[in-house]
Amino acid sequence: MALAACTGHVEEQPASTAPAAPGAPVQETNVLGTPPDVAERWANDAPLRRNGEPSDVAQTVVFLCGGPSFITGQVLRVDGGKSLV
Repeated sequence: MALAACTGHVEEQPASTAPAAPGAPVQETNVLGTPPDVAERWANDAPLRRNGEPSDVAQTVVFLCGGPSFITGQVLRVDGGKSLV
């Protein structure tokens, strides 16, 4: 609902709205106490066979800010395919 409210026109200017949705976990969660065996299991369950890193999310945000002006109203999941399984 919030995405729908943000997508549209702002002061006569087209507004493209496409949020990045980071999946869990990212590597920094390991620093915060995720046991290594649990992090390894999460990685093995993901289609890309690794856990995400903060740079994966950052690169997605840079991509979205860098010019794909015809993408709007879509949530780009940054989860290594985990939401597909």
